[in-house]
Amino acid sequence: MAKKKSKLPKSLTSVTPLSKYLAMALFILIPFIAFKFGVEFQQLRDSLETRGACEIFQGSNLDTPSMLEF
Repeated sequence: MAKKKSKLPKSLTSVTPLSKYLAMALFILIPFIAFKFGVEFQQLRDSLETRGACEIFQGSNLDTPSMLEF
C-alpha cells in the first residue's frame, strides 16, 4: 500500500520533546484535577442538600400527572 502524502508541513506533524513532555504532564494532571473538581462538587451538593435547597426524588416519590388525570 502506498503511504498517503500529508499536506501539512513536517514541523506540525512530528513529535518534539516539548510535545511529548506536555502530553505526559497532561496525562498525569488531568485525572487529579478532575478528582479535585468532583470532590468540590460533591461537597457543594451535600451542603445544599443539608440546607434543604434541593430535593432528591426517587422512583415512586415523583408527583407526575398520569394520562388518566387529564
